[in-house]
Amino acid sequence: MDMSRWRIESIRPVRALDDQDEDTKTALMFAYESLPAPPVTPDAPLAADAADAPDDGVDRMSILPDQIMRDVISRLPVKDAVRTGALASRCRGLWRSVPLVFLDAHLIPGCKENVIWRPGIEDAHGVCNAVSAVLAAHPGPFRCVRITCCYMDTSREEIKDWLQLVADKGVHELAFINRPQPLDLPLPAALFRCTSLTRLHLGDWKFPNTTALPQSAAFPHLKELFLSLIAMKDRDLAFLLGKCPVLEVLTIIASQSDVRLCLVSRNLRCLQLIFSSIGEIVVADAPCLERLFLVDARCGGVGGKMCSRIKIGKAPKLQMLGSLEPERHELEIGNTVIEAGTKVGSSTIVPSIRVLALAVQLEVRKKVKTVPSILKCFPNIETLHIYVNICQPFCFQLFFFFCMSLKLNGPTGNVKLKFWQDACPVECIERHVKKFVIHEFKAAKIKVRSRRSRQRTSPSLPPPATTDAPLAAATSAAWSACPNDGVDRISNLPDQILQNIVSRLPAKDAVRTGALAKRWRGFWRATRLVFLDAGLIPRCRKNPTWRPGLLDTLGITNAVSDVLAAHPGPFRCVQITCCHLDLNREKIKEWMQKVASKGVQELAFINHPWPLNLPLPATLFSCKSLTSLHIGAWKFPNTAALPEGAGFPHLKELFLSLITMKDRDLAFLLGNCPVLEVLTIIASQTDVRLCLVSQSLRCLQLGMSSVGDIVVADAPRLERLLLWMTQRRRTGDNKLSRIKIGKAPNLSMLGYWHPGQHQLQFGDTVIEAGTNVSPSTIVPSVKILALDVNFDICNEVNSVPSFLKCFPNVETLHIKSLKTDKPSGKINLKFWQEACPVECVQNVKRLVIYEFQGKKNEHAFLKFMGETVKALEMVLIMLCPQSLSLSNCLDAKINPFTTVKWASEKMKMIDFGFASNPTPWNFRTAVDVSCRNPFEF
Repeated sequence: MDMSRWRIESIRPVRALDDQDEDTKTALMFAYESLPAPPVTPDAPLAADAADAPDDGVDRMSILPDQIMRDVISRLPVKDAVRTGALASRCRGLWRSVPLVFLDAHLIPGCKENVIWRPGIEDAHGVCNAVSAVLAAHPGPFRCVRITCCYMDTSREEIKDWLQLVADKGVHELAFINRPQPLDLPLPAALFRCTSLTRLHLGDWKFPNTTALPQSAAFPHLKELFLSLIAMKDRDLAFLLGKCPVLEVLTIIASQSDVRLCLVSRNLRCLQLIFSSIGEIVVADAPCLERLFLVDARCGGVGGKMCSRIKIGKAPKLQMLGSLEPERHELEIGNTVIEAGTKVGSSTIVPSIRVLALAVQLEVRKKVKTVPSILKCFPNIETLHIYVNICQPFCFQLFFFFCMSLKLNGPTGNVKLKFWQDACPVECIERHVKKFVIHEFKAAKIKVRSRRSRQRTSPSLPPPATTDAPLAAATSAAWSACPNDGVDRISNLPDQILQNIVSRLPAKDAVRTGALAKRWRGFWRATRLVFLDAGLIPRCRKNPTWRPGLLDTLGITNAVSDVLAAHPGPFRCVQITCCHLDLNREKIKEWMQKVASKGVQELAFINHPWPLNLPLPATLFSCKSLTSLHIGAWKFPNTAALPEGAGFPHLKELFLSLITMKDRDLAFLLGNCPVLEVLTIIASQTDVRLCLVSQSLRCLQLGMSSVGDIVVADAPRLERLLLWMTQRRRTGDNKLSRIKIGKAPNLSMLGYWHPGQHQLQFGDTVIEAGTNVSPSTIVPSVKILALDVNFDICNEVNSVPSFLKCFPNVETLHIKSLKTDKPSGKINLKFWQEACPVECVQNVKRLVIYEFQGKKNEHAFLKFMGETVKALEMVLIMLCPQSLSLSNCLDAKINPFTTVKWASEKMKMIDFGFASNPTPWNFRTAVDVSCRNPFEF
């Protein structure tokens, strides 16, 4: 079949929305964007990546079973489905026997880049002809048909034929949008013959007169219905609901008439009304209804009143409601209209609601008075959204009220606050509300949002395989469709695919694959295996840090010995982290010998649980194939006694946790890992002293360790120098940790630097308060900088300006505000203006403050940044919850920001949050180059 006539190559780039009013444009945009993601995409090439396929001319596609071939073709756009005939002889004409996916938008290049772009009217004929050709050529059924690009008004006869064709041939999903006018174009009644539909999306039509339809007209399998810009009467909507017995989702967008609906449905789970005028919505009997959404719903008028009536009757599973607008919507529960002062009774409470959204003009008192009564009706809400467009003080009062009610201290005595305290009992929100969100809150030039950070753990061992993915996960549907003919199709797969599958499984599951097919028996021995001893223990799956007791050690060590002995190698990954190694000193030598002789790429070897001075076998240095090594809680071997060739020629990543080692051992490691890219030292048992000379290292990370001297002598590829919770050196006269930066031209990330613990040095120049900057003390490559600063200790703050001068190109600045019991002076705005020239911070775009306490010294720095930095785009402030009290309330911390005269025109947002875990850190994420900023969370 000739496909060239099915692709419209010369479409005029005209947006068909341009001649319509703004409301219609917005409604059409929602109509197109509400279409679910297409089940196929034209951007996925047929030949994905066949680089590993052998070039032997064998037609392996023809070996695949018919079911697999049909499944592959059914996931392709129609034009690619037809083209599969060129791939293999078995594929020719096969596209006619599969449920096909057809989107007319795939025939038009411009629709890929813009979801709502459609061709001009002069091209409509070509598009319509292509649609007719496809629908006629395929015998059916169709998995999905979307006709959204045609000018239906000029193709009235064709659209009747199209609906007749898809009805006769069968279609599961249909999107039929009239493009672009008129709005009253009659929708052919032939639509009701599509009884196989499970999803229907109609747009821009006049609905057919349902009274003229036969009694049997229905959609018995329809589960999802979208009606966009539809002109229909109340009886038509009632008819639709009555004729869709399994309907679960109903969405109405920009209805051309008032929506009046009495909802009686045993299956409906979601009702959504968008940009529509609502007359009356009565939820009479909807036992499965979970969501009732109203988005920019306007008043339709009920009984002479310009408001929409929303009546909730029987909806025992309703969990989400909103956004209700007290001035537009009249809420009725049972037979009681909810108004200001309405007394709550058992008949007016909806206990199932967990998420509630309200749209309120908080500056209009008469419109606010109904809100407390509404809240009383939903006592179990856990998430409350308030949409406002008001000035600052009114929103603050509501915010403070919720802070106090949710056990966060706030101010008292304010008149507006008293309204909420009197009208809204604490019981309405105290017990269950966990999240409170204010949308569109405006305060002067900035938006203020409050959020709580997510707690992050800090694992440093990435699992290369997971025990939580069963071998037969989610395959019931696939097996049910397979012919029950006893044919072993798995055995037809090439060896390379089988090996790839087995290598991604935990060891015990890899062995079990022998039960799947005869070809798999013993196949696990021929693959690069992944073995984690934690995978043998169920409790370790739930808690990665849990380890077994002494009584269980024998069984685990025996299992480790058996696996390492049974597999001939090589191993893709071995992680031994659960064994009590002090009781198995002889076995650990054997294990090291086995993984070394059999080849292992990734090795984690952690001594569990003690002692810390257990000697690490020197056999480790025989593992020449290692690319990743993680060792923990060991005494490092004496490297002076190792042979000349000892080293790790392929090692790229090294984690040292709780290691006792001398400076010469660390230097030996670096010198004998020529391609090392990542070095992480966690909780070193001795001061870390390091002279870094490496042509390959990209990241150096020190965590929870005492730091002596770190000299970056020659590291041309070093990008990240990360210090987290480091302490001063334990030995030596100078208790400060010396960090000297020499040659590191690619260093882009540095922190956390602490002026009270770290001494920064460039060449022979130590950076102190008042140090003059010169070209030799500037690192222009640093873009992300993190500091630990105690704003209440003047001696520490005094050196911060000098430090900032050394990094003039910083774009993201992170500062953790430290606490002290002994403040030593005040730092005002004038100090920063005199000590810190604008050039130091002129490129900062993002400023993040952690554990902000709201003290004057902190505000002085923030005001300096706000009124000085013209590039600033966003400020994120993570508040310290312990600093909130009645005497030191939230408004005292936030209000000063409203007086800042922002120097940047781009500065429009301040984000506030409460950190649930102070300055969280993740050692694994920090070394991941795909994570652009590990200081963010």
